[in-house]
Amino acid sequence: IDVSPRSLSIDAVLSCEATETVTVSNNGDRPLNVSSVSIVNDPVITCGTFSRSWGGSTTLAPGASMSIVVTFRATTECFDYVDLDSDWNTMHIYSNDPTDPDFVVELNGLATCLF
Repeated sequence: IDVSPRSLSIDAVLSCEATETVTVSNNGDRPLNVSSVSIVNDPVITCGTFSRSWGGSTTLAPGASMSIVVTFRATTECFDYVDLDSDWNTMHIYSNDPTDPDFVVELNGLATCLF
């Protein structure tokens, strides 16, 4: 499994929501079954939440790829005059990859919208 980017920073500057795309590729010589994708939102330090959109369980032939759309939506004001407050979370990509069956992508969200 090859995932790009390996960490994702979504900046919703002057807005309350933004999206980015993560690409999952099969760099092996056998079919790659991506069985699920889940997001864990940090329950303690949060200024927003992440969600994902994808087509469900997919089998990728060698050399094939798929996209996962990740959305960051602000839930509180996240602007600080001295430094911008960020939100750290993770996305787990589960597959039949023998080396990395639970590939973790770190998610960072930043929003400067006013509530």
